Amino acid sequence: MKQFKFIIPMLAFVLAIGMSFAVEHKATGDLVLEINGVKYHSPVDCQGQGEDCTAWISKDGDVQEIQVKRETSPGVYEEAFTSVPNTTVYAFSSLIPVTP
Repeated sequence: MKQFKFIIPMLAFVLAIGMSFAVEHKATGDLVLEINGVKYHSPVDCQGQGEDCTAWISKDGDVQEIQVKRETSPGVYEEAFTSVPNTTVYAFSSLIPVTP
């Protein structure tokens, strides 16, 4: 019985460590912009609900508004929403392409 009381907490501890590796944590890196068929990491962090989350991108002297998309599962994207719109204009050259 003494060994049983020792083994059960140890098994729970091992299970807790194993479960920490099984959970997938989403980061802000799952937000992307799609420009001319190429996906880029979003410079805008979309938090909240209510309004469409868009980013303003300056490319070749033209400023365009691009919808930010959130990856819901591998290869599947949906529009992201925000509570506070961001009107900062980002240079196209500062965007980082998403590598598969």
